[in-house]
Amino acid sequence: MNRFNTAVLCLLLAAGCKGNSGGGADEPTLKHPGNEATFISGATFIAGDGSAPIEEATIIIDKDVIFQVGKKGELKPPRGSLQHTGLEGHTIIPAMINLNAYPGLSNTAGEFGAKNYNRDSVILDLNRYAYYGVTAVAAGGDSDGLSFQVRDEIRGGQATGALLYTSGRGIAAKGSSGNLGDIPLLVSTEADAREAVGKLADQKADVIVLWANGMKAATSAAVVDEAHKRKLKVFADAPGLSEAKDVVKAGVDALIASVRESDVDDELISLMKEKKVALAPALSSLEARFTYIDSPKWLGESTMREVYPSTLSAYLEDPVFVARLKRSPEAASARTQFATASKNLKKLADSGVTIAFGTGSGLPYTFPGYFEHREMELMSMAGLSGMDILKAASMSSAATLGAADLGALTPGKKANFLVISDDPLKNITATKQIDEVWLDGKQPDRREMTRKAKDVKVTQISDKDRRDEAAIQRQIAQDEADKLKKHYGNGKFISGQSVTIVPGLVFPTPGYSSASAVKGPPHRLTVKSAGAAGADLQAFYAETLKLQRWAAAGNCWEKPVPGDDTKKFRACPEASSGQITLVINVQ
Repeated sequence: MNRFNTAVLCLLLAAGCKGNSGGGADEPTLKHPGNEATFISGATFIAGDGSAPIEEATIIIDKDVIFQVGKKGELKPPRGSLQHTGLEGHTIIPAMINLNAYPGLSNTAGEFGAKNYNRDSVILDLNRYAYYGVTAVAAGGDSDGLSFQVRDEIRGGQATGALLYTSGRGIAAKGSSGNLGDIPLLVSTEADAREAVGKLADQKADVIVLWANGMKAATSAAVVDEAHKRKLKVFADAPGLSEAKDVVKAGVDALIASVRESDVDDELISLMKEKKVALAPALSSLEARFTYIDSPKWLGESTMREVYPSTLSAYLEDPVFVARLKRSPEAASARTQFATASKNLKKLADSGVTIAFGTGSGLPYTFPGYFEHREMELMSMAGLSGMDILKAASMSSAATLGAADLGALTPGKKANFLVISDDPLKNITATKQIDEVWLDGKQPDRREMTRKAKDVKVTQISDKDRRDEAAIQRQIAQDEADKLKKHYGNGKFISGQSVTIVPGLVFPTPGYSSASAVKGPPHRLTVKSAGAAGADLQAFYAETLKLQRWAAAGNCWEKPVPGDDTKKFRACPEASSGQITLVINVQ
């Protein structure tokens, strides 16, 4: 199947009968559909351009494009057409376009990087996208040029899956590429930036993905300027407010993730509107960094299990995995960033900034295809309407990408859509109730697309993992219990076991330390506590010996010998890092 046969589009712009695009606007179409027409009727139709839904709509598809859309009874089936009727109670919505994807880079253990990247992993993810109704993705993070080959295979009909618009390796700042490591082209100067753009352009990149974190304003501006000179769009992930302003001022075409390190301000909003910069929020990839701690209700639901094995859900619900995630410092910061990103999305949308669609799926513990539906739900939870979300995921994303034949379901556009069993305008989660996916005017074999997906082996929690985690949990429980106990030695130690050197001569020791005693005279008690400062160990004995009625005597401590008031024990410390020795004489 060749998904990129667009010659028919030229004809569709010719003068002809005026068809209903879904919103009442007159648009030119052919006078007569071709011999391979399809007639669909009965479903509620949502074009994705913001126009009102059409109940029990009639739709004519000519080969791979929308030919005409009408109200109930308004259109008649063309002679010889394939008829698909009886869709009452269903809804047709446009297929999604994701401007922020990472196909092929993650495995089911959450490991991310070049070692997972191969032709099979890329195509498998692209088929996962298509299964869930994603018609195209823009991707950064190609580790070896493979994405160009896969892109061309899909466009030429030699492979199935969502259309791939690739940035190749993409561009990031040296020292700030995060878990992408050395996958992107790493730059630090304007000259580096222009050279990197040139390399990607020579490879025939479709778009330039720029990770602007930690990048100087002049460097990111050079990326944008050079890309635009070469007729390439630039999509940037700019987590900080200042970085976002830098790339927007430079004329970036879209932000493919919400600003998340601080609240957006009026200056950024004004700049984005003035420069016509769209935002694709990518909330779901942020949520994935912490959500499994909360045992999300969607994890393992039937829609997810259609493509992803049940063992994956079991792994992500396993107490060992959840406990590890809880201990991750990234989880807490991601939760805060997610809240900020959601708030910023709503503020930008309310201010009139164009909202497009992107998810970051393909990053660790995200699930290509399925997470696009989760992204819609998170956009709804942030305060966007169902109609605005569907428009963002189709028309706005197609326009941002520059894909003239994709987007809303209007005459002349590719017939890429989902048939779902409920109304997404009432509840956006209805998009997951997919009965049919149509790509280029045909229903692909969804089962065959993802046949290999369930064969993917999922990392299991081993018995050793469980033993190790049990030990960690015991230690955590002990630490929590210790917090409630009195601490000594500048607050560094609890009191541990006591050591009796001779009758009447008993010394406490810090908790979790080791002690050895040598009888004298002089008696010697050596206490070792790994990592403890000598001054803290000395302070421990100053505090605890006082409780045993030892009195300070210069740098030492004294107390009467039991049964002989004429004599005193005298204990003097010799402290060093991780160790203290008490030398005890009888005076």
